[in-house]
Amino acid sequence: MRGDAGTKQFSEAAARGEGADAIKREAGARPAGDIKAADAAQTAEPRGAEREGLLTAERASLPGAERASLSAEQKSAGGGGAYTLLWPQTCRISPRAVIGKGAVIGPFCSVAAGAIVGADAAVGPFCTLGGGAAVEEGARIGPNCRIFRFAVGKSARIGGGCTLEGGTVGEGTQVGQGCAVQRANVAANAVIGQDCTLKNAALGASAVVGQGCSLRGARIGGGARVGAGCTL
Repeated sequence: MRGDAGTKQFSEAAARGEGADAIKREAGARPAGDIKAADAAQTAEPRGAEREGLLTAERASLPGAERASLSAEQKSAGGGGAYTLLWPQTCRISPRAVIGKGAVIGPFCSVAAGAIVGADAAVGPFCTLGGGAAVEEGARIGPNCRIFRFAVGKSARIGGGCTLEGGTVGEGTQVGQGCAVQRANVAANAVIGQDCTLKNAALGASAVVGQGCSLRGARIGGGARVGAGCTL
């Protein structure tokens, strides 16, 4: 399928923690103007390496209108700034969502009324951000995540396939893929391994939780270490 390669490139760039500009380059994002401008772009002089990427060859083979729709620079109606949608016709963005300048939102995403995506944040493909979801500046959300009434702190990294509901993840914290964090609060710079469950739990700053752990009602202090596979 045409979107598969773009989805993979976006996910890999987000996992590496690269900035919004780099993620746009990986996906070949170009701010779109009107359809005439997009048609002219096919024969125009290259606009620099930052405008060349994964979708360049694909764009050249498409009709003008479809080529223009592969990426588009948007303006958040709810406030914020200009942001980029990759494959915008596959996304559902509420006019009451607030999306910051320089943010990048991948294909097949849904962003509900009241959701916030901060400046230079990146949301991977197939994500759902419900009301009350807040992805702060510079944070990275992997593909296939679901976030409801949850705040993701600045520069945090959330792996693919996570469910975050009713809690917080602090600045710089890393959450591995496949985790469920529900009614839990995780402080800054913590690390949570993949396939963990945190429910009604609290995790202190710089704490580390190994993969496959289940923390239900647990309180883990700052700087503590929890080995892989533990149940607390």
